[in-house]
Amino acid sequence: MVLLYVYLAAFVFGAILLGASLFLGGEHSDVAAHVDVDADADAEADFDGDGFAEIWLPFASLRFWVYFLTFFGACGTTLSLLALAGRWTTLIASSSLGIVVGFSAALVIQKLKRNTIGTVTSTDNLRGYEGTVLLPFGAKTRGKVRVEVNDQAVDLVARTTDDEPDELTQGTRVLVIDTAGNGQELIVVRAPRD
Repeated sequence: MVLLYVYLAAFVFGAILLGASLFLGGEHSDVAAHVDVDADADAEADFDGDGFAEIWLPFASLRFWVYFLTFFGACGTTLSLLALAGRWTTLIASSSLGIVVGFSAALVIQKLKRNTIGTVTSTDNLRGYEGTVLLPFGAKTRGKVRVEVNDQAVDLVARTTDDEPDELTQGTRVLVIDTAGNGQELIVVRAPRD
């Protein structure tokens, strides 16, 4: 009976923290500012020069514990209330599920943080980049340009200046010089030849 209260308390506490993180976000709420599960709370050590890789400790992550408590508590409460397993089997199953889900959630989010996707926050960051024309366009029409940023292809609507006498055909290398339309399109010119 005591374990049931432990499972219930773990589930309620974990669910509140998880709910605060998911629904209130990390930047727009006073509650989330105190309970920011998605904050950079993962413990990492970086050993430079000795040839050691970066060490990631999931048990030192707040994210791990939130998911662990939520799923440990949910599994334990369900198995206890429905009398589907004995006391020790319930404890082992709940602990195992909590560890697996907590570790998986922490690992997935850690991997996503290291990804370069989303590093281009606006098209203003693309000034000076070269790209390739995907859909041809001229001074009076719009087309599409692909720009490579951090090994990621970004396809955007583009137009050129009135100074371009010829249409920019597919495959032409272009240089981004500005943005227009509240950053929704690029203004490009033919890239200088090396």
